[in-house]
Amino acid sequence: MHNPVVITSIEDLAECGMRDSRIAVAARAGGWYLVGSRATGFADPLSDWDTLIVSPTDDYDENPFAGAVDEIFRVERPTVQGRPTLDLHRRWRAVNAVDITVLGPRGCRQRERDRLAEWAFELGQATAITPPSEAAERYRARTASLFSRRRPRLAASAYASFRHARNEAVATLPRQNQTAQVVTASACVAHAARFWLLSAGATYPAEKWLIQALRGHAPAQVLGAMASAVDLRVEPAERFDALWQMWAAVDGQAYEHGMIVDSPFAPPKENGR
Repeated sequence: MHNPVVITSIEDLAECGMRDSRIAVAARAGGWYLVGSRATGFADPLSDWDTLIVSPTDDYDENPFAGAVDEIFRVERPTVQGRPTLDLHRRWRAVNAVDITVLGPRGCRQRERDRLAEWAFELGQATAITPPSEAAERYRARTASLFSRRRPRLAASAYASFRHARNEAVATLPRQNQTAQVVTASACVAHAARFWLLSAGATYPAEKWLIQALRGHAPAQVLGAMASAVDLRVEPAERFDALWQMWAAVDGQAYEHGMIVDSPFAPPKENGR
């Protein structure tokens, strides 16, 4: 397939995509948005152009253009021959591809139920490719409001998950099971990152970009402790210390934002109270 056009902007997406009647009909009925790393500023040379159409109906499934998107946007992918390799994956990701997800009311409700904070992050960072409908914009506002109401409960849940995961991570360190150490420490770091962002009133992205999003909120020593906690090149005793530092920092964050938690790092009581 000859590919003389490279997508470099939202304008390119709109011009190329709206030439296809299927995309045009869906986009005009709802709202077509740029989402993912190119909307959040996290993009790198391997990033796709991830897009979302918020549809007013459930007439579409999540991938109504399956098999046609590469042709519509004139994307050439490398040929897969035999077993995939990391190099092939890298070249596959570097083709500047476009992805389109279409979600109607049913799909949107499912996102709200399954991962509200991530969904609110995605919609909050989304940029309109074509003029969106009023209904689509109202839905984005409602989702932000829903997240705001549920955020304290989400933060409390993330904190509880962090404490449980930290206990499990510490319990693996005296044992000769590096796989368990990586799994438990990674879960601990992820819960800590989610809690930190939620306690500060922020939404958060999926795991791939979670620590990237945290960089604008957490101090360097917290990010350093997280990196050490999941690094098998670091001795177990140092990873224990890193997990302890994370606990102290997370509980400090909890107290700073008005959460009362059972903690050895509780601030001193004032006036004997």
